[in-house]
Amino acid sequence: MLCKAPTYNDRTGNQNKMNDLVKAMRMVVADTYAIIGQTHLCHWNVRGNSFFSLHQAFEEQYTD
Repeated sequence: MLCKAPTYNDRTGNQNKMNDLVKAMRMVVADTYAIIGQTHLCHWNVRGNSFFSLHQAFEEQYTD
């Protein structure tokens, strides 16, 4: 079998795959920041008898 250099069409296909990968990674980053934001809000708005344990647990989650 001959080894051939990638053609324009091969690169375009790879570019489309990279675009899909970049889009998926952007969604993961956006979701991660949304979860961090929600956890941070919970951390600062804890009330009740279990304040200290929940406050500490939320802080551990958003700092990891």
